[in-house]
Amino acid sequence: MAPSASAWRRAGLWLLLARAAGDNVTSPPRLTPHTEHTFAETVTVHATCDDAGAVVHYTLDGSEPNADSSIIINRGVVIGRLGNTTFRAGAVQRTTYDDGSPNPHATWAPSRVVSRWFV
Repeated sequence: MAPSASAWRRAGLWLLLARAAGDNVTSPPRLTPHTEHTFAETVTVHATCDDAGAVVHYTLDGSEPNADSSIIINRGVVIGRLGNTTFRAGAVQRTTYDDGSPNPHATWAPSRVVSRWFV
């Protein structure tokens, strides 16, 4: 089941309230496809984050992503027919940008984790 529009609004409200309170929290990743998916062969999952300098970590086993988890890069993550797959992703600020300059947001807290289920 896809998240409802009100769920997306609540997630956005959470981030706005956290930032208004002075909390530096990384925006959660936006995943495509946007909904859970039943597929015949493979599906490619892409992730973006609204915050410059953020990197998205993911897992395929339903566990909570952390700094040791794989990182999504531009070409996305291809998920083959593994049966039921729980894809979870979270964003965190990198300490430096690609050019090596320091990221001033590196101390921000990680985002909330988002999930998608693929069958």
